[in-house]
Amino acid sequence: MTSFDWTCPYCNKGATITEHSMQQTIAHLTLRHSESARTLTVLFVVCPNSKCNRFTLSVSLFETDIAPVGGGRRLGDLLQTWNLIPGSRAETFPDYIPREILADYHEACLTREISPKASSTFARRCLQQIVRDFWDVTPGTLNDEINQIEKRVDATSWAAIKAVREVGKVGAHWDEPVHVIIEAEPKEADLLISLIETLLQDWYVARAEKEARLRGIIQLSQDTDGEQPVGGGIASLEEQVQS
Repeated sequence: MTSFDWTCPYCNKGATITEHSMQQTIAHLTLRHSESARTLTVLFVVCPNSKCNRFTLSVSLFETDIAPVGGGRRLGDLLQTWNLIPGSRAETFPDYIPREILADYHEACLTREISPKASSTFARRCLQQIVRDFWDVTPGTLNDEINQIEKRVDATSWAAIKAVREVGKVGAHWDEPVHVIIEAEPKEADLLISLIETLLQDWYVARAEKEARLRGIIQLSQDTDGEQPVGGGIASLEEQVQS
């Protein structure tokens, strides 16, 4: 198996996975059956980050091409993948994000492969909670609430929200209450989850990091308040320039 780019679901660190960090087992279905040939792959990946070093486990089912001469086998189309450890591909976010938002986000990630319509339902409810909590909008339908923030978010964020809102079956029912289960394609659930992850990062995490930087500046100014600047300060520097 060739190397590939990978992001650890535990520590969120990106890495290039090589043979030193992965282990794959392949099993071919050789019993007589009514369908085309099948191959199952079991893949362990260990995070190369020494501070993490945790492993993931996934299982994938492929169609198999069998050579007419010699009977050699080659992996064909990917039919399905199951991520067994961890149970979902949810990213890790700080606990200052409201618990209810993170709970719905994790449920959306957990069900994205087994039920896209359940995943998109959790995702829509999560998105509504984010908009309500972060922007303090007037309650209404998700569509109404998103319209209220159009002039308050940056143009790129709005373009992404608008694009996801107009996609497929979910987009056609954006005015429905978020608890109503709507048919959805896997790609629609993926888009909603990706949007949620981006907004959590760009809104909550970015705000917290900005506040931490500003508090650091305030603390630094308090620590240096009343201290005599090195070299006599601004007045001394001006005198040196004039001379």
